[in-house]
Amino acid sequence: MGRAEQIRKREQELSSLEKEFRDLLITALKKCDDGGSGVFLLSQKAEKLGLNWLVWPVTRELEAIGERIRELRISLVMPLEESLYEVFLKYCNINGPNAPGGAKRAAALLKEIGA
Repeated sequence: MGRAEQIRKREQELSSLEKEFRDLLITALKKCDDGGSGVFLLSQKAEKLGLNWLVWPVTRELEAIGERIRELRISLVMPLEESLYEVFLKYCNINGPNAPGGAKRAAALLKEIGA
């Protein structure tokens, strides 16, 4: 398999994963109706806090897909910041005593991505 074919296959995989990520994220965001962290509590942060049981299964799935998206974008020399996964991570990393809860973050992210 030639280099051009490998690149084409990676681009197809990336396109497919980005669509899957977007669809899964939108569904999860629409379920964030409480004031908790919801889909925004990432595995790594929960582990540090000893709260692994609070991480939504869909969040773990989003993280796995997102990491593969990141790997593909790096290999294809594509900007990471244009990835919806990176935008999602930005919302996950909003912290502090006055940080909005999951419902408000979900609404803001849905608006930002036009969903």
